[in-house]
Amino acid sequence: MPEPKPQIPAIIAMKGQACTGKSKWARFLATALQCPVIDQDDFLSSMSTLHHHHNSQILDDIAFEAACRSAITHLRLKFKVIVDSPLSHRTRLDQLIQLSATTSARLIIVECRPRDLYEWEEWLEGRDTSSGDYWHKPSTWEDLQDACEENPDYDDSDVSKLIVDTSVNVPPYQLHFAVDEFIDSLEVRREELPQWIPDIMRAGDDKITEVEEEQQIYTNFLFFKFSYDWKENADKVSCGKCLGPISDSIYNCNQFRVLLHKKCAESSQSVKISHSDTLRFFPETSDYNFSSTRRCNRCAEQNKSFSSDCEGCLFETHLKCDILPTVVHHEGHEHPLLFRISPISEDTLFTAFQCNACGDPGMHVSYFCNICNFKVHVKCLFLPRFMKNIHHRHVLMRKCSFQLDGSEVLCDGCETRRNPKYWIYNCDDPECDFSCHLNCKTFL
Repeated sequence: MPEPKPQIPAIIAMKGQACTGKSKWARFLATALQCPVIDQDDFLSSMSTLHHHHNSQILDDIAFEAACRSAITHLRLKFKVIVDSPLSHRTRLDQLIQLSATTSARLIIVECRPRDLYEWEEWLEGRDTSSGDYWHKPSTWEDLQDACEENPDYDDSDVSKLIVDTSVNVPPYQLHFAVDEFIDSLEVRREELPQWIPDIMRAGDDKITEVEEEQQIYTNFLFFKFSYDWKENADKVSCGKCLGPISDSIYNCNQFRVLLHKKCAESSQSVKISHSDTLRFFPETSDYNFSSTRRCNRCAEQNKSFSSDCEGCLFETHLKCDILPTVVHHEGHEHPLLFRISPISEDTLFTAFQCNACGDPGMHVSYFCNICNFKVHVKCLFLPRFMKNIHHRHVLMRKCSFQLDGSEVLCDGCETRRNPKYWIYNCDDPECDFSCHLNCKTFL
């Protein structure tokens, strides 16, 4: 039996301005690495009655010093610790370097840097400030821009750093594996996510699944591989959907040990899917609304009945209901999109996503790409390509690709700004330039 891996104390220093997503990723890493988060904002929030009488910079310094002192106890016990702060000054980084030297801890920076400024501004304007805990943060986009100019980036090349583009869907496991690899490395490194692929992910799906089962953290790990010719134990296996023999091109899912004929995996996509059909995958209660259920192979082997808390059972039930296709080839994305469903009880930290079609949040059910982590709502994916609306005289066509020139774009339906990177409905008449949000609530 191999010896357990020695515990390496480490400081994971989050870095980023307000509303960059760093606190969300700090909480995720804390769950994945099973270590505490020390958030500078918690100390600042406790000083809310003092900020009218004291210089805000002094309070900021006190809060960061308190966060560092809090981290010392954990580090001396050989634990990992996440320090969540803007880390906007080199002097703050020097404090962490000193702390790592004193406690013999590894130090890495995880910088959250949204490349999509439109998205970043939307996050800032959409946050809930009713609690009053944001007195120490920029309140408007202009304030945030001023803060960035007052605190320009500095040279931190002497410390290993992961730069995460938080305006795209970065797979949580990719960040987890990347941080683990950085902690184990003795070199000073610098990589960007999601472009960089950690070594463990290059080792193949089997290795990833092995880590998944050991950590028991990520359950949403559905990988289908397409094979043109299936010969291995062909006389002993059957299609997980139609139960017919495997004798042709198939999709193979290692996670749920399911094989599907190509035509069975893609069969439903030729059927018009109504809004009522998709409702069962967006439950208003604490469970899904299936007309019938089917347990997975693992639960059957353990003599267990169907469980809505088992992702395998949910996937098998999806196959049995035969409402949505498992694999979709869509003009809005270059790679195949795979169906994913997870238990309602699962932590939204791991199931939440931002739809790459409309930009709205989603959770639990989606279609996703396991090559580039593209994710989309079920309802968005199956919107009609052409539609006619009583409020516009021409036919509208769904459009999935655009020219991004940095200029502001307005929705002609609700007359508000829209992010040009998301799908739209555009007038099919070449002489009409009408376009609107994919799910414009004012117009459609």
